[in-house]
Amino acid sequence: MLFSRPVSHKTIVNGLLAHPPFAPAVDVYNRGALLAGYVYDGIDQCLADLTAVIQTHLP
Repeated sequence: MLFSRPVSHKTIVNGLLAHPPFAPAVDVYNRGALLAGYVYDGIDQCLADLTAVIQTHLP
């Protein structure tokens, strides 16, 4: 899943809902550079935290 502000795509939140052997994760990019990365044990945890990550990085 990909999230950004409607008018500006400087900051992008990228969510990956992966199954084992890969890990669900959310990466945040600012102007193409990795700003933050979050790795989760399961998809449910990733989805539960996704709103908070979006609100933090795309206020």
